[in-house]
Amino acid sequence: MALGLFVGPTVQQTYLKQFGQRADALVVDTAQHVNSKGTELDVCRVVDTSGAVRDLGNTENCYGQFKPKQHVFLFKDPLGGLKSWIAATDDRGLDALDLSATGGLFTLTAGALFYAGMRRRSDGEMDAKKLRRRGSPRRSAA
Repeated sequence: MALGLFVGPTVQQTYLKQFGQRADALVVDTAQHVNSKGTELDVCRVVDTSGAVRDLGNTENCYGQFKPKQHVFLFKDPLGGLKSWIAATDDRGLDALDLSATGGLFTLTAGALFYAGMRRRSDGEMDAKKLRRRGSPRRSAA
């Protein structure tokens, strides 16, 4: 479960910062949205140089750190499948902590799967275990 929590945002951030198209933008408004569970989520309304208006949330790096009328940078998905990633600077550098946590979780998951596969018993071992537990099959006299 931890792998899924860390990998999704890290992969999105890495992809958009490395391959995304950078665009200048302006934060028009910030607000808090209450979801169905009652959790307050930050939302940033952004206008880029093409005039497109976007509402970006926590998954797009809006955690209430931007102020209205602040100049920001958007990293747009060239394929159009993901929402834009918002950042205060046009730095394309990646967060080392996120990458190391994701790499560590991938390694841990791969190791656990490898260990589980190595522990798997052969059919002969399983048959021997059944014989020890239940004894040899009895045959009725004819």
